[in-house]
Amino acid sequence: MTKRSKPKPDAQRPGSFFPNRRRAKAGLNRSILANGWGELVRRLQDKAPGRVERVNPAYTSQTCSVCGHCSPANRESQAVFRCVACGHHAHADVNAAVNIAAGRAVSARRETSVRVSPKREPQLSTSA
Repeated sequence: MTKRSKPKPDAQRPGSFFPNRRRAKAGLNRSILANGWGELVRRLQDKAPGRVERVNPAYTSQTCSVCGHCSPANRESQAVFRCVACGHHAHADVNAAVNIAAGRAVSARRETSVRVSPKREPQLSTSA
């Protein structure tokens, strides 16, 4: 997200480039990187002990929130998620959020994590 924007050459005027809002993006990058996300998590853990849980988001956008099938082929595009095993179709970010909320974050070996709080409310999965 903090990647530098690339110059786009103007085909009609050789040697010149289209405006790409580089300064605005640089300002946004500075503000993103200046925020102490670790401090936010620490303060939340201090204020709500036992209620804040760090979740590894790896592979949550490739894992189906209905059947649990994990495959890179499940992502049709940046925004579209379609499970190749069960056919579940949803927005990719919503599917990943459901997986994180349900405690279905997986490890790098793509095994389902077993650490789910028994006090957690069940999350209803929605199919579109």
